[in-house]
Amino acid sequence: MGRLLGCCALGVAMIPLTIAAQEVCATRDALLDALAEDYQETPAAVGMSNSGGVMEVFTARDGRTWTILLTRPDGNSCILATGELWTPVPQPVASADDTI
Repeated sequence: MGRLLGCCALGVAMIPLTIAAQEVCATRDALLDALAEDYQETPAAVGMSNSGGVMEVFTARDGRTWTILLTRPDGNSCILATGELWTPVPQPVASADDTI
């Protein structure tokens, strides 16, 4: 994964995607702007984490890159993971007979 996560606009040095252990944190708006501008990534999924944060997955339309972003209850947002070659998995259509 030789790609670089361009966060220069955020005041963060260029960081290789292979350094997954280091989180990149900033305001959510700044991270979304960087993902959209540098990678053309848009929201693909969203959910609540057990800790009360909002977990979001962003992907490039062509599937070349993806990013997982966590916004914690205190408002701090961090990129938790990035990668390449995103492939969505088709979800079965729910029927009226499906139960929880």
